[in-house]
Amino acid sequence: MPDVPRGRVPAGSPAGRPHALLVHGWDGTARYWDLVAPALAERYHLVAVTLRGRGKSGVDPTGRGRFDDHVSDLDEVTRQLGFERFVFVGASLGGMLGLPYTARYPNRVERLVLADIGAQLGGDRPSSYYAGMLNAPEEFRSRDEIERWLRQWSLYVKLPRQGMAIVLREHFQKGRDGRWTWRFAGRLRELQRTRSRDELFPSQWHTLSRIRCPVLIVRGGRSESLLPEIAERTRAGLRDALLVEIPDCSHFPFLERPRELTTILRGFLP
Repeated sequence: MPDVPRGRVPAGSPAGRPHALLVHGWDGTARYWDLVAPALAERYHLVAVTLRGRGKSGVDPTGRGRFDDHVSDLDEVTRQLGFERFVFVGASLGGMLGLPYTARYPNRVERLVLADIGAQLGGDRPSSYYAGMLNAPEEFRSRDEIERWLRQWSLYVKLPRQGMAIVLREHFQKGRDGRWTWRFAGRLRELQRTRSRDELFPSQWHTLSRIRCPVLIVRGGRSESLLPEIAERTRAGLRDALLVEIPDCSHFPFLERPRELTTILRGFLP
């Protein structure tokens, strides 16, 4: 992250508590966990990362920032923090990163959580949101216009005010001319340029047999990103996995149904 100073923001004192790494999705930031982290911090030493190229950081001039680069980044972060063993909680892309990471370092991950993601994103056809992002407007006149545009997609239609406030704050910025633009414009252009889910979200079926730790898969009942058949196939391919569904929830359970997700996590994590 070349234009953001290095630093740490503590989320709960270690004090002998087990470590937990929280990793957001493709267009998220560490703040996406704000509605879940306070309750988990009572039992765990939490570290929520923002992946390179997200948040307020620019596009990496070295060209790094693809899937395998993120896996390497997470390894470097956890080693610098001194995490010998930890719980890996990943949402969407964050969960997909957790699969090869856990397969590569089986002795380091105690438990793995996949929040609305499996070994493959979606089905044969792109989700309505993914398709919509390919033609997303570059700017908006107001926050209200942004929210109206977002709520046409199933991911956001039932998002409560607290969750929507996080999305608006983390995704958009107001310019001097009063117009609102995307914070992650570089990511959006990458999506529009590649138009390839396989490049941005490479399937991870080959990693499942090498994962030894218990895995929790949490699916949103209305999700287009984790289809029922993909969720079940992912569960069946793992040695020790539990599949739980949150009814009437879309792709962001940590923003849409944080209380239910927290209860599920507390029941699974050590």
